[in-house]
Amino acid sequence: MQRAIEYILAVAEEGSISKAAERLYVGQPAISKMIASVEEALGIQLFIRDRTGMIPTEAGSLYLLYARRVAEVEKEMKQRFANMQKQEKVRINIAMTLNASSLLTDQINAELHKKISGYDLQIDNVLTKDIISVLRTSKYQYAVCPERILLSEGDLESRPLFYSSWLFITPRDYKLDGLSNTISVERTIDVELIRNQPLILQEESTNIRKEINELLSLSQNSEFNKRMQVANSLLAIENVQDGLGCAIVADTFRVYLDEKKVNIYRLAADTRALTCLAYLKGRKITPQETEVMKAFCSILALKNEKPE
Repeated sequence: MQRAIEYILAVAEEGSISKAAERLYVGQPAISKMIASVEEALGIQLFIRDRTGMIPTEAGSLYLLYARRVAEVEKEMKQRFANMQKQEKVRINIAMTLNASSLLTDQINAELHKKISGYDLQIDNVLTKDIISVLRTSKYQYAVCPERILLSEGDLESRPLFYSSWLFITPRDYKLDGLSNTISVERTIDVELIRNQPLILQEESTNIRKEINELLSLSQNSEFNKRMQVANSLLAIENVQDGLGCAIVADTFRVYLDEKKVNIYRLAADTRALTCLAYLKGRKITPQETEVMKAFCSILALKNEKPE
């Protein structure tokens, strides 16, 4: 219908099929065929063809009256949609502590845009120790971070996203008390079995080191073999892959492991780390922002273990 209106209006305005064809960059037969098709469908004649050109009949003039209205409505509709696209998008900044999900930000954004439009989502990696401060300065509206750093912060709210269990990794040729080498995380070992292994530990200031201290009771028990201390889990993984010792990391870091260089075990531990979405308490959240973040949390949770 849209093309028929465009062709017939052009013929009426130009007065001939040939000039209408030039204007629309189409062949004359296409326009003639379209007019004939409309006339047949309506059971009326739209134009009288004479030496002076194409003259609208009475029925043709009525058709043109409504055709122009339809064209105007369509033009108005397109303009309204164009104006909507020009409106400033809702910008949402999310701070995320380093984990496997950090590698998926482009994929998460792509999946979100399939569901929701009209927003601009920016996801940045931020050190765990800086998460609270960047939320309070409003540089970021939300943070994806460990729950434990939020426990004493009364001005923040949070919702659970997913749990992480613990992995113990060793160099590929390292023998762990007679256990055969494996690259499967299905092999589960007890925490007591690793307490005296040559450990590469993350710095005391890191959140994961606090988790490890509790896991191994290191604060109460100094009888452990600390091979070295590094700044973060990625460096710990790098040193294990270089054969310098063993390490404990959250299973969200498994994507960083080269399974040809390490053995991977899952720790039989009662504690698991909960990752949350955090934001300032009482902060005004628009309906559109709520919709975007609801979809974001859903996608992120599906890529990790859901909380029980």
